[in-house]
Amino acid sequence: MTELQITLAVLALLFVALLYWLGQRRKRQHQPVNTAQPAPAEVPVEKTVPTPPVDDRQPDLFAGTTDPLKEENGRLVLELDADEIRPAAGQPVDVSRTNFGRTETASKSQPAAQPEQADEEVVLPDSAVKAEPRIFAIMVLGTKPYPWKELQTALVGIGLELDPAERIFVRRNEHGKIYLRVANALEPGIFPLTDEEGAEFESPGVAMILQLPTCVHAPFAMNQMIKDARKLSQRLGAHLYNEKRQRLNESQLKAMRDASLDYVSEPLT
Repeated sequence: MTELQITLAVLALLFVALLYWLGQRRKRQHQPVNTAQPAPAEVPVEKTVPTPPVDDRQPDLFAGTTDPLKEENGRLVLELDADEIRPAAGQPVDVSRTNFGRTETASKSQPAAQPEQADEEVVLPDSAVKAEPRIFAIMVLGTKPYPWKELQTALVGIGLELDPAERIFVRRNEHGKIYLRVANALEPGIFPLTDEEGAEFESPGVAMILQLPTCVHAPFAMNQMIKDARKLSQRLGAHLYNEKRQRLNESQLKAMRDASLDYVSEPLT
């Protein structure tokens, strides 16, 4: 072969090699790129057990009984099952009396109480608003019955004292006159006088009773009853109810405060 033929053969081989390289490059450029993201790992789903709905309604502590506070002849009367506490009396409690703690069924071991003096007729001063006497009541009731020691500790802790004559807790003014009464919520409305009597005592709460007009300024007495009811409910984990066992709200408590303004005058003596 001549030198020219050899040169042409080499150039032909180089040209073929170049064409092959260009063809391979085009194939790589047109090949689709896999941009798909890897599938995420499956996360195990934790099975949850459905929670049953919670009944937040307050239990009716007096279910199946009559209304514990009723108005008869202008007076509020506690009327509950007397068999639920000891001692029990057959007559309903008249919360407007000042001696409803004295019963014929009282233990003979207790000293005889002095005869109750007749209440003197109260004459309103000329500056007094001529409003009819009225009884206001707040019931402090829990969701369970309270033993005597727990209830006694809570009542004494808010500044009330047990009056041995009436066998209820009371609040007095600076002259020793009673203006707020706190009775047992159950018939006959009284409390034990000794730990021995209170060994089997249980009660769901108390009834706070305020009769206006009274021996202190009416708005002060009303505010004191509401304040005592709040403090007692916090100590016992209880709630405030009216005499019909309906929950009291702020607007109803305000209405009670407003009603006490009808008795603004010089306090009765």
